Amino acid sequence: MKHALCNTLYAIASLVLIAPVAARDDHGDRHRHRRFAWLANDPANTYDNATLAGIEDVAGARPHAVDPFYAGFDLKRQLAQCREALHSHRYDGLFVEADDAVGIEPCVAEARRAGVPVVATDLPIGADPTTVRPQVPGEVGASFIPAPDWAKALEKTLPQACAGLSPCNIFYLAGDETLAFDRLGFQAVQSVVAANPSFHLVGEDQAFYDTATARQVVTNQLTSHPTINLVVAGGDQMALGAEQAATARGLAVRIIGAGAGASAIAAVKQGRWYGTFNALPRTEGQLGAAIMELHLVDRDLRPIGVDPIAFSGLPDMWTQATLAKYPNFVPQWPGP
Repeated sequence: MKHALCNTLYAIASLVLIAPVAARDDHGDRHRHRRFAWLANDPANTYDNATLAGIEDVAGARPHAVDPFYAGFDLKRQLAQCREALHSHRYDGLFVEADDAVGIEPCVAEARRAGVPVVATDLPIGADPTTVRPQVPGEVGASFIPAPDWAKALEKTLPQACAGLSPCNIFYLAGDETLAFDRLGFQAVQSVVAANPSFHLVGEDQAFYDTATARQVVTNQLTSHPTINLVVAGGDQMALGAEQAATARGLAVRIIGAGAGASAIAAVKQGRWYGTFNALPRTEGQLGAAIMELHLVDRDLRPIGVDPIAFSGLPDMWTQATLAKYPNFVPQWPGP
């Protein structure tokens, strides 16, 4: 089983690296042009745009076409766009960034009946948010960072980030408290605090991945709790807002973000932030497109799920120490 998985991952990597080489599909057509739909949410989101660019790296080199649909975080609209794409009979596959992991399942079921494969990118499809393994019949692949990765990274990083702070007073700033990413991240902070008598969890709130909202939330917290000296934010957009709030009050606050955009990596290198959780949105798109291509070549292939961070072999958290070990790392999106 392990050998087979390695072979599969090698095939994915080969598709990413030598995408211009045409593959024979199950109909024996070496040069068939395919068209895919990408069901996403926000055309202005530069992280998501990097994922789309990764899909196009592979698909566009065949050459295939990718048409984006943006639902604006509206599940009903995303389901309607799914039906629109399927009923048009124009698409050979769907890439889905699910607005709702369970609510999107009717789209996958309809795609399966139509013989159109589905690959999840960025976010899971299905009831279990902790696994990258495809969960729903019709979902042939998945490429995203599973929520437990963030929790594990925090469990390792928080004791290092708190070094020299006595006490270490932590505030957790979620993107969305209902998401597994933040639920598990907050639980990880609680676990680390419980194991260290000099660590204290001052509070928790959410800012919906918005810099201005995060700035106001952290300003309020620093007014009530000026001893906060570490903010953990579930997104670099909010980490930036936390930094702005601390700077405005003249307070020295260590910051951990998530996303590894160019601006966040610069903040870590400059010592303004302690760290940022790694993310590889372009690699995520490339792997998702490679899985789709593999499945179209071999319809009997079992569903494949890949964590892009684990696949890359890179650290799960960028700090000055880990960046020194990987000096050639290039962020895959601009960041906030």
